[in-house]
Amino acid sequence: MGIGFVLLIWICVGLAAAAFASLVLGAVAWRAFEAAPAHARARARITACALPPAILILAGIGLVLDAASAEKRGFDPGFGDYRKAPLGSGYELHMLDSPEQAGIATPGGRQVAHGLLRLGHDDACVYAETSAGRFLLLDKRTRAETAELSADELETAVARLGGSRPRLRTASAVYQELREREGSVKFLGFGLLAAALLTIGCGWHLRRLYRRAMTNMERDAGWPTPRRA
Repeated sequence: MGIGFVLLIWICVGLAAAAFASLVLGAVAWRAFEAAPAHARARARITACALPPAILILAGIGLVLDAASAEKRGFDPGFGDYRKAPLGSGYELHMLDSPEQAGIATPGGRQVAHGLLRLGHDDACVYAETSAGRFLLLDKRTRAETAELSADELETAVARLGGSRPRLRTASAVYQELREREGSVKFLGFGLLAAALLTIGCGWHLRRLYRRAMTNMERDAGWPTPRRA
């Protein structure tokens, strides 16, 4: 499933949820402030109806910043079925739909070892098991490629390049390790925190309006009219 299609679905679902939440909160505010003057009732409805879109916008900003940060570091945006992670020296791990469709991209963008079984990498090279017991070795320094190596030949070749002993894992395991090792600022978390603070602020504002309404109704004096400049 393409990233654009996933984004379109998320946007449609988010807009629908925000519209429904605005409708419900607006109706609740209208009912709660039914006896209040028009200006106070309007303020309550505007506050209640504007809250869901504001939360959606803050979450969207956080998501976009997260995607931009990930792309800058060589990773995929984090949504959809497409996965990408840097292996060093311009080599990248690519996965589409499933780990079985994983491959390695060279610094020039050429795909090699598509459908690899396992892979590994270090500062000197990238290596992958392309079929049972057969391996591909990519030299990061010279960009040389050596295919159809046995396990023993791979270990010898890696040692010759100055690399560590081959450590082969599935594409999913390598991708997850790279994600966790790299780390990043989670802007979506900041966006959700801002949305939570905004919700608390709106709740406090509506509570203040409601308490004023109850106080004035108990005094049978109605709501105070806005002061004119």
